[in-house]
Amino acid sequence: MTPTIIDRTPGLPCAATCQTHFGNFRNLYRLLGYTPKRNYEFLDARPFWSELRAKLIEQAAAAIKAAGGRVSSGGWSHCLRVSGSVCVSVRAARWSPGQKPTHAPYWSIEREACLPDGWIAAIRLAEHNQTVLDYVLLPTDGKVKRTIRFSEAARARRGIARFKTANGLVQAITRRLTKADPTTHTLRTRGRRRPKAMQSRTRKIHRRR
Repeated sequence: MTPTIIDRTPGLPCAATCQTHFGNFRNLYRLLGYTPKRNYEFLDARPFWSELRAKLIEQAAAAIKAAGGRVSSGGWSHCLRVSGSVCVSVRAARWSPGQKPTHAPYWSIEREACLPDGWIAAIRLAEHNQTVLDYVLLPTDGKVKRTIRFSEAARARRGIARFKTANGLVQAITRRLTKADPTTHTLRTRGRRRPKAMQSRTRKIHRRR
């Protein structure tokens, strides 16, 4: 009884109504006497990481604009379209325990089905998905799998950048995206005072006239 099955079954209330009535699907499964194999801690913590994701999007958009970049939604949810070409998708990296006690935990990132070229910025959640561990940034060419999984060892091996704070992540995104934009330099230098040598030369020309 997944939300998709409930929504597609005639005569049943929609999944949103079930969730509102029972609080969450874990309570519904428990009342039915069913123990799902899937770990639903991540969904229970959705209000927590969803709010963090919204704040991270706002923070990144403000920083990119301050650096001279142009930002729009690009038509994708939880994404930033920078300077009309590069997409930054903001996601949460879900913590999951290893399949066996001896296996290391891993993180999963669910991406958009048709994510364009750009970057994925993810809030990496700590054990049981109740707190933030750190932040990661990885490139995507639009051909990566729908679900991206990695352990800590795999993260280092695959070169996925890690940041301790949201500010560090935002600064890295801003550097990467505004550096490649040819209009950024013009926007940054607009309004600056000209060098003294240029000012002196301009004054001499005006005097001759």
